[in-house]
Amino acid sequence: AVSTGLMSLQLQTGIPMIFGVLTCGTEEQAAERSTGNGTHANDWGKTAVQMGLFRRSQLGAPKEKRVGFT
Repeated sequence: AVSTGLMSLQLQTGIPMIFGVLTCGTEEQAAERSTGNGTHANDWGKTAVQMGLFRRSQLGAPKEKRVGFT
């Protein structure tokens, strides 16, 4: 449901989004995977920026379109 909602939001706004999920079995794993050396947060952030830059280079700047956010 979350993936479908994010896809719908991307199609409505034209703004790329990243959806990262950590699969953890323990609190220790969750802490390590979210803040430690193995975190994917930086990769997800870089990917989001690259997607936005690519979109802009292909289609131009996104139109001002807000969906329930101020």
